[in-house]
Amino acid sequence: MTVTTKQKKDHQGKGKNKINDDEDAKPAKSSTNKPRKTRKS
Repeated sequence: MTVTTKQKKDHQGKGKNKINDDEDAKPAKSSTNKPRKTRKS
């Protein structure tokens, strides 16, 4: 059971990182047209 919990936690952490990376990459590309600072504000 301990292994399952560890794997589940690792999967969640990786998934969160992947989502953050994808969201960061999307606005970064649009940064040329629109500044990311304004969008974050």
